[in-house]
Amino acid sequence: MASATDWSLPPTTSKRTGAGTLAGISWLLGLVWLPAGLRARLTIAFVSLTLISVLVFAFVVAGTVERLLVNRLAQDLVAQAGLIAGQVAEDLASGDQRTVARALVLIDSETTARGLVVDAQGELVGATEVEQREGLGRRNDDVGLAAALSGQNVSVVLPRSGPESEVLYVAQPIVWDGNVVGAIRLSYTLLDIEATIRQLNIGIALGAIAIVAVAAALSAGLASAITTPIRALSHATRLQAAGALDQKIEMQTTGEIGELVESFNQTAAQLHEFEIARREFAADISHELHALASAMETAAQALQHGADREAALRDRLVMGLVSHTRRLGRLADDLLELARLE
Repeated sequence: MASATDWSLPPTTSKRTGAGTLAGISWLLGLVWLPAGLRARLTIAFVSLTLISVLVFAFVVAGTVERLLVNRLAQDLVAQAGLIAGQVAEDLASGDQRTVARALVLIDSETTARGLVVDAQGELVGATEVEQREGLGRRNDDVGLAAALSGQNVSVVLPRSGPESEVLYVAQPIVWDGNVVGAIRLSYTLLDIEATIRQLNIGIALGAIAIVAVAAALSAGLASAITTPIRALSHATRLQAAGALDQKIEMQTTGEIGELVESFNQTAAQLHEFEIARREFAADISHELHALASAMETAAQALQHGADREAALRDRLVMGLVSHTRRLGRLADDLLELARLE
């Protein structure tokens, strides 16, 4: 005897459990503007990743819980249908339809599912619901009955009038002495499962809010730990560019940021030392230039006033001027090197 079971959920179920999640992810992905500040960017990035993770987790959990509940309910309905089929099989095979109908009425008080039984020709023999009993003796081709009469076991969830009124249908053949003498179908409206999923979603939403709040606080602290030294470095660099080379960042940090701060402090100290040395060098050169200028001026004045008439004095003054000129050349080279270094 062939047997087939469909445990798949309809599209409306997956849409119900995932609509909020997909909307939240779409909103996050739609963010095209970010503030210019690094701290704000890092905080938004961390919070967004956390929120996306929570939404994906909620989507997976809600879908998994719903499938588990529906599958568990389907197993219970299958077991109930098997028991009922065993009770009415002999009466249905013998054509005692009244006994089958009475059995369905009695069973109505023992199960919350809606049930009906058809004979081998598909005509309704009995039902648990009053409104369904009006169709006794008529052919019934509702969900799953035709497949059950062909020997298949059916379990399927279908929407009835909207996503909030889905129904689980379970249908089985009724077999007596190796022959299919009819079929039984039980149906159960999934309102309580939907209520459970709603409560689960509310709990997950509240948890997500708490997690995002904690993530925002942690990410803000982490971003502050990263951006505070960077802002201090930026401020000190601007002061250096303005000429204040004696900068030092007094901040205890670790990791790569700490290494960057330490490197900046070392570089700033070296620049300060270089600046001091440059100023001292410039002062020394200035003093040398003044001294040479004074000596050369004195020698020129002496020559102007007749010192050239004495050969020894003239030669000494000229040699001095030549020596001072060479010294000026060396000082000029030093000034060019100073300009290059600066």
